[in-house]
Amino acid sequence: MGTSVTNPVERLREGILAKAKQEAEEIIKKAENEAKRIIQQAREKKQREIEELRKRIRDEIGFDVKIAEAKVRVRHMLAQAKNEILNKLKEEVLKQLNSLSDSQRVKSLKNIVLELKSQNVLPQEQKMIIYVNERDVKYIKEVLKELDLISQVREVRTIDIIGGLIIETEDSAMRIDASYEKRLEQILRYKMRNLTRELFS
Repeated sequence: MGTSVTNPVERLREGILAKAKQEAEEIIKKAENEAKRIIQQAREKKQREIEELRKRIRDEIGFDVKIAEAKVRVRHMLAQAKNEILNKLKEEVLKQLNSLSDSQRVKSLKNIVLELKSQNVLPQEQKMIIYVNERDVKYIKEVLKELDLISQVREVRTIDIIGGLIIETEDSAMRIDASYEKRLEQILRYKMRNLTRELFS
């Protein structure tokens, strides 16, 4: 009697437990699948973010490289333009200096000698050798006589310059280059910063 009552109850309990176990397993499996799905989505999202970041970095680097290359090209073009303008300026000035009249050349030579004399740079202990353009030989001699300096000059020689003069001591230990070319070079070097700022700012 007791057994017949117990068995149905036991079977019912076992059935309930089995069903609960099955439901629990299904819930666990569903939870595991959901967890896998969430993890996979998170991985995919993270991967997309990484790829987007990589692409942005590549784009930014590429943009920076292009900017750097453009800056180099611009600097090169500006340098070329500056050189061309300065060379043309130098050429034009020398052309004008070369076309000075005789009276202007005499005046220029006299001013240069007076300037050097006032600066106390003319040789005192040795006689001078003076180099001038062939055209200016007679003019420099006139200037030296006028300024009472001819006695300090050993010789006047010709040299390939447009104008001005170059002075050397007899032993060549001292040399003063006051040629038009040298003076123009010094002026352009001194004025270049302001000149390029005005031209290219």
